[in-house]
Amino acid sequence: MIAHTSAGLWTLFYFVFALCQLFPPTEFITAGLTAEKLFASLFGSEHLNFVNYHMKRTTCNIVAHLCLPLGYCLVLWWTAEGPGRPLASWEMAAVISSALLAAAGLLRWYHWWRTDWCSHPLARVLTSYSETGLWRQTASEVNREFRSVDKFATDAIAAHRVIITDNWLIKLTPYTVHLLHVDHVYLDLESSSEPHVLSERTCQTVTCRVVSMRPAVPDFVIRVTSEQLPEVRHRLGRRVRNLRNVVIHQTLTERFVDAFRRVVHENLPVVVTEDLEQCIGCGEVPAGVRLARQCGQMGPGEPCRECNCRPMWCLDCFAKWFASRQDQDQPETWLASKCPCPTCRSTFCVLDVRRVLPAHS
Repeated sequence: MIAHTSAGLWTLFYFVFALCQLFPPTEFITAGLTAEKLFASLFGSEHLNFVNYHMKRTTCNIVAHLCLPLGYCLVLWWTAEGPGRPLASWEMAAVISSALLAAAGLLRWYHWWRTDWCSHPLARVLTSYSETGLWRQTASEVNREFRSVDKFATDAIAAHRVIITDNWLIKLTPYTVHLLHVDHVYLDLESSSEPHVLSERTCQTVTCRVVSMRPAVPDFVIRVTSEQLPEVRHRLGRRVRNLRNVVIHQTLTERFVDAFRRVVHENLPVVVTEDLEQCIGCGEVPAGVRLARQCGQMGPGEPCRECNCRPMWCLDCFAKWFASRQDQDQPETWLASKCPCPTCRSTFCVLDVRRVLPAHS
């Protein structure tokens, strides 16, 4: 009876452990209890050698996860009635089957290691991009771009990551690395989830199909949030297609900018005689607003003050600056709040933000 109870408890524990290895929750990853976290010291530095790091990481996951059934059989045999007990026929079959799975994983690792990783699937993809047929040449380019701070990357804690550098779109999973040159992809928006609340914000998960233009690389699917999608669009440009007319809800900042813009358009404009320079925020459009106090002394906190700064910001960039200076946990209070001028630090509210009109207009 005790043996059966012990076996049942061990089975329950191991099932939960294996499930957390295969589909690790954030807490499990953060605690460093996954195979790739436990053996991370063997992979080298992701920052310095991105390609080799993920070749070793994916191989470690394959081997470790294929060894899970064998680990269960051996420990269950040990805890049930001790190692001296002969195995029943079905137990022997289970041990042999799980041992074959573990052996397959180890043989796969040995084959890749013996060939200096040249036979790894990622190496074959990199070889197809090399004019000399040397995958390490392309790997050096990928490594260099990954080290750049100018890249898009989703949460490093997640099991599936998406990275977009200047020239490469990469998807990392526990067992594979999908890699395509950005000139050889189209990103089709497939669907979007219903918004869910994250720290009082609405956020969608957008499913996108990466359509490969290279026969050797199959299509794959990535998922990004609606807040990350504008950055993806910025990097891929016209290669992002919404053929299915997927509805993407605005981000919190975009909704605030719309509300801020409506209020400012109701404020009286001011006429300026000087030439307007380009916005120092985006550098794409002329400056379009300045501060000219017109509110009363209502509201808590420091009163609004006069500002004599020349127009330097466009309306959208100024709204984003205003939002960035507010309590991010209370977005419902943003429009009624105040903010210091980016240049002279004079306090102002949204009623003091005025559109500028050139005198010659």
